[in-house]
Amino acid sequence: MLFFLNLLLEKTVCLGNYFFIVNFLCTSLSAYGLVPSPYNLWMDAINTRYILRWDWNSSTHNNTASFETQYKYSHETIWSRTACEKRSLCCDLSSLLAYSGSYVLRVKARVKGENSAWRNISFTPDEDALLGPPSLVDVAGGMAMITVSLNGPLTETGQQMSSIMSSNIKYREKADQHFLLQRLKAGVEYCLRVCAFSFEYGKNSTYTDTRCIWTQGKELRKGIDLVNVIGVWRTH
Repeated sequence: MLFFLNLLLEKTVCLGNYFFIVNFLCTSLSAYGLVPSPYNLWMDAINTRYILRWDWNSSTHNNTASFETQYKYSHETIWSRTACEKRSLCCDLSSLLAYSGSYVLRVKARVKGENSAWRNISFTPDEDALLGPPSLVDVAGGMAMITVSLNGPLTETGQQMSSIMSSNIKYREKADQHFLLQRLKAGVEYCLRVCAFSFEYGKNSTYTDTRCIWTQGKELRKGIDLVNVIGVWRTH
């Protein structure tokens, strides 16, 4: 490549009419060829937390690079800037992107006034973001039964995810967020874990941590029964 550029520069001396074209080519190659672009762009996204992350070869410029991140709706042409113009290899876009939107995100590196080429990634939150597990699970043991109370996955602002997913949260086909596990064995320790599932968006969460509780009664037998409870999002 350097040899190629030398030939072009020699031609500008002989053929001055090409000076401006060759000068543009040299500037362009300097700006986008010497500063490496970010790579391995990916979204760390769960519920409404959306963090764009990337890698960059810092060894070539001694950790002196800063990064600029922009975003736009997929169907638009105008890019919006973010406050992420810094040296970290991530940008938190949680407050900027709507759950039902479809976006293109891009990031570039800047070193001593020179920029790399942009690198893009597409992101549609309601398709790509993971669904988090229920935010609260309370259990209470009764006579051969267990009462389970649940709060669904939460947004970054502390709202129930059902408030932005256009659906009601239901567990075991009940309209509220607590229910009974009945016809269990008396005096037995049961261990429960819960996950959430959205029929509308085809998503399921990971399970919560396991919670163990004793049912009331005479028989005392420790921790051999595991109950998996699935939290269900039902559309209207």
